[in-house]
Amino acid sequence: MASPVRRSPEQWQHHINTQLSSGLGIKRYCQKHKLTPSNFYLWLERLTESVNTMPEPLNTQDWLPISLDKSEASFAQSWGSGDIPS
Repeated sequence: MASPVRRSPEQWQHHINTQLSSGLGIKRYCQKHKLTPSNFYLWLERLTESVNTMPEPLNTQDWLPISLDKSEASFAQSWGSGDIPS
């Protein structure tokens, strides 16, 4: 019996990224690449925990402008005041 292949964290990160972009489910991806799903999930959890989970600040330059007519604007303002319009 062949000894198990040891993969580096970078190799696991590559597999995780490739699986996400492949459109395959984890089980099918693991079968195709001769990985065990339990190890895949273990490394997915490890690598997810090691990433800074603080959300990135919103970049308002990426927001799209919107415009409201008067009726929509007054509706939006009433929601901001806590009143529920009828």
